[in-house]
Order: sequence, then structure tokens, then C-alpha cells
Amino acid sequence: MTAIPSIAVARARPLRFFFPSTILVLVADLIPLAGVLWWGWDAFVLLMLYWMETAVIAFWALARILTLAPEADESGKSLAERIKPRVGLTLFFLVHASGFMGAHLLFLWVAFSGKWGQTIHSPHDFIYQMVLPYHLWVPLGMTFVARGIAFVRDLLSRRARERAQAVPAPSAETAAKRQQAALGGIVGGLYGRIILMHVTILSGVWAAERLGSIGPFVLLIAIKTAFDVLAHVTIDLGLVKADRKPAA
Repeated sequence: MTAIPSIAVARARPLRFFFPSTILVLVADLIPLAGVLWWGWDAFVLLMLYWMETAVIAFWALARILTLAPEADESGKSLAERIKPRVGLTLFFLVHASGFMGAHLLFLWVAFSGKWGQTIHSPHDFIYQMVLPYHLWVPLGMTFVARGIAFVRDLLSRRARERAQAVPAPSAETAAKRQQAALGGIVGGLYGRIILMHVTILSGVWAAERLGSIGPFVLLIAIKTAFDVLAHVTIDLGLVKADRKPAA
């Protein structure tokens, strides 16, 4: 089932909004507001930033898949032994996510590139004409670090619970169900967030171009920021547990 940010769940742990990773997500999401208002960012620059942020989110989602609990008792196993059973699964979703990202980029390029399509002809051009001059690497770096902090925290918390709870290893069937539930939460959360976020973004960009105003840009940045922070608090920080026991 797709993991959707829950306001009720977020309220259960209000201090999560003040975690370093949450603050980093908030600042990274507000930087585009300054870019649109004062630094000359246009619609395509904003879209490319959000596309690259999607790649960052996908990277950490793949890391979560790679470190899923295996379908057997983990106690006494090395990190390599724990990861090995999920390598093929991770590679599958890497190919799938890469295809999704490529198709998404093609759509954005055809629909919104405009003058940028005439000047950018290679990844080198993209980096030196857009990423560096418009300082897109700053919010991207913040986003990467924030998601990484949440990933490490979730991984360490899970390992601490496993060590603290001296319970018998689950049956093969139960372990398989838990892994499937965890995988569904990660993948569903990733694609659900991407779809909902980018429908909002594309709607705002379309409205801004039609109205010739930055007002829709400001509104979509605000909506995207609220959604992103809420998703980080409820999903990335583990308040919606992807590895919880599934219902029978």
C-alpha cells in the first residue's frame, strides 16, 4: 500500500519537525523561493531542480531496499551477508526507476525547455550553464544529506530494536510477508510522492506561464515544501513503519 503523509501521525511526534534532517529539507525547499523571486530562476530551472531532487529521493529509496531485512534470522550475519539477498531486487528497481526518470526528463525537456533546449546539448552544458551558475547544487546537497541522515537513523534504530528484542526468529512465511510489506512501503512511498508532487509542480508551472506571473510559482513552492516536510517526518523518519508486521 502506498505510504501517504499523515498529519495525524506527524502530530504524534511534533519534535520530529525540529530534527536536523527536517530543518535541512525545509531550507532546501525554500531556496527555490529565493531563486524565483530574486535570482532569476525560470520555470525550467525549477523543474530541473525538482527532477534532480527526485533522483536523490530514488537513490535513498534504493538504499533502503538494499538494506531490507532478509527473509531469515539476521543475528550473527555480517553486513555483506545481510545485503547480498537484496542486490538483485535493488538492481531491478534501479533499472525501473532509471527508465521512469529518463521518460520524465524527456517529457519535461520537450514540454518546457524552450530557450534552454537551444543552448544545452550535453551533461557538461547542463552542469556549467544551469547547475553551477544557478547554485542548484546547494539545495540538492542539503536534500541529499537530509535523506541520508534519515536513512542512517532508520537503519540504526531498526538494528537497535532487533538487538533489544530477544524474540524468536519469525517463520519463513512471516519473514517473507514482512519483507514484501517493507518493499511495498518503500516503493509505493517513492512513486506516490513523485506523482503527487510533480502533478502539483507541473500545474503551477503551467499556470505561471499562462498568467505571466510568479504568483503560481510561489504557491507551488509553498505546497511542495509543506508536502515534502510532512512526507519526511512521517515516512523518511520512520513514523510510518515500512517494516512493521503486515496484517494477516
